[in-house]
Amino acid sequence: MSLGFTLVELLIVVVILGILAAITIPAVGGHQTDTKISRTVTDIRAFQKAAECAFLDNDAWPQDQMPAVMPPELLPFLRSNAFDIPPAIGGRWDWQGGWGATAAISIIDPLVPVATWTLLDEAIDDGNLQTGTVRIVNGQYLFCLLEE
Repeated sequence: MSLGFTLVELLIVVVILGILAAITIPAVGGHQTDTKISRTVTDIRAFQKAAECAFLDNDAWPQDQMPAVMPPELLPFLRSNAFDIPPAIGGRWDWQGGWGATAAISIIDPLVPVATWTLLDEAIDDGNLQTGTVRIVNGQYLFCLLEE
């Protein structure tokens, strides 16, 4: 009478766990991309609304700022550290006011493939990074235009 498991029984359990992991891991990975895109879209829309409110209050768009520096005009409408938190797709937030656009929220050096940038564009705009309000600039900036 044996009180333990045989080597064959343990190997079968390990193989079953491996198969389950092989099925589960790719499914979770796909959802991570969707989640990053959704979070980034939400953040962009919040920044756009804050910039529009600042425009209505001041009759002008905020001035251009250094990357990760929030324009002071947006402070009444956003948390003070909103630009300190990196975008979900990586990189840094940047307000563009006069460089490449009259007014735009941009992400500098997103850490995801260009295919993910296109998915983000599809969620916000037309799915073409060369046209519309979401554009790729100089291969490292993802612009979300408010005014060209």
